[in-house]
Formats: sequence, structure tokens, C-alpha cells
Amino acid sequence: LVKIGNASNSVVERVRNLRKSGYGGVNDWQLMKTVEIDYNKPYKAEKESHRLLKKIGYHKVIIYVPTGSPTNKRQPALELFTCTVEQAIRTITVMANKTNL
Repeated sequence: LVKIGNASNSVVERVRNLRKSGYGGVNDWQLMKTVEIDYNKPYKAEKESHRLLKKIGYHKVIIYVPTGSPTNKRQPALELFTCTVEQAIRTITVMANKTNL
């Protein structure tokens, strides 16, 4: 599985939180690549990457219970894709570099 997302805190902290929560039922997330994105459009690049990968058929929604959840409430992991890491990196890089986002 591949997750494409942005981090409002440090990327190292974001990966730590993904592991700790067991995002998508996975607790061994690894940071494979960071991509610099214009400060004004990080969510646009992420959204367009998700849209494209979903259109191609790589989107995977997994319902999981976050590790340590006090309510054991199930929730969806919506930023997961079954493409290769290389395909994800290529997609987010292209979307980040688009000037018309």
C-alpha cells in the first residue's frame, strides 16, 4: 500500500503518528519520498494526485480501528493506493509541478 498526503507538522512526526495509530491497519509505514510543493497549493496537488490514481483504479479504502482509540470506533483510511511507490512519486511530482492547479 502507498499513502499520499501532506504533513502540517514535520514529515518524520507524521510518519510516527501513522505508525502509532496503525493508519489503514498498517503499523510499519516508511517515508519513501518528500516532494516540495508551492506553499499555496499543497492540498491541490494531493487532491489531484488522489483523483488521478482513483480514476486509474488504484484507490483502496480500508476500514480500521486506530491503535489506542478510546472508543474502538472504526474509520476509513482514504489516502491509500495500490500502485507502486514509483507510480505514486511520479504522480505527485507531476501534480506538484503543474502551474495551473
